[in-house]
Amino acid sequence: MQSEKKKKVVLGVIIALALFVIGAGVYCGMMLKNDKKPVTWLAVGDSLTWGEGYYRKCYLDYIEREHSEVIADKKGVPGMYTAQLVSYAGDGFLDVDYNPDIVTVLMGTNDFGLDNPLDQYEIDLENLIKVVKEKYPNSRIIFLTPPYRDYYGERKYILSGMVNHLGNSLYDYINVIKEKAKENGIEVVELTEDECLNKDNLRDSTLDGLHPNDKGNKLLADKVYKEVVTNNK
Repeated sequence: MQSEKKKKVVLGVIIALALFVIGAGVYCGMMLKNDKKPVTWLAVGDSLTWGEGYYRKCYLDYIEREHSEVIADKKGVPGMYTAQLVSYAGDGFLDVDYNPDIVTVLMGTNDFGLDNPLDQYEIDLENLIKVVKEKYPNSRIIFLTPPYRDYYGERKYILSGMVNHLGNSLYDYINVIKEKAKENGIEVVELTEDECLNKDNLRDSTLDGLHPNDKGNKLLADKVYKEVVTNNK
């Protein structure tokens, strides 16, 4: 009888110690996770940054949710094109009362969709770069290329490789982004790639062929965080 009681006591002690070790491990893991240096992140853009759905979620919201060190701030306007953003910036749209560690700019898809001529787009982009660098001289500025899209005006899926009414493809505008960013020493993260939104996953990852749903935003969030934060450590 005494032997049985001793066994139960020993078993209880072992279980208690095991629970303590597991709890301590979880606690330490949480402390390490929350001990990361805070990252203030300002995202600038159009509807892809403004967010879609009832809760207006975009890729940055998903990054903030999964990475506790990120403090997110969104400045997006649906349908906004580059020249319009420059104009809004002059009215204080981009003004903030802190110095963001990171500023990401995701623009261009509306310049393509609204038939902004490439030579004019080049000028608009130069103006935008000037404004952003002046407002955030101490921030790490990163341009994100517009993700793959198969939507154009009529809210229907059409063939990839489409061109606008000027005969220019989305990739023509992306090339201007890359060129101007390189000239001005600005980083570029490609979102027009297979691991993000593409012709194979577009129907499952967007609401309409352009605006990401939960799955699409998660794809973008994983890609952007990896390129902007993980690969920069």
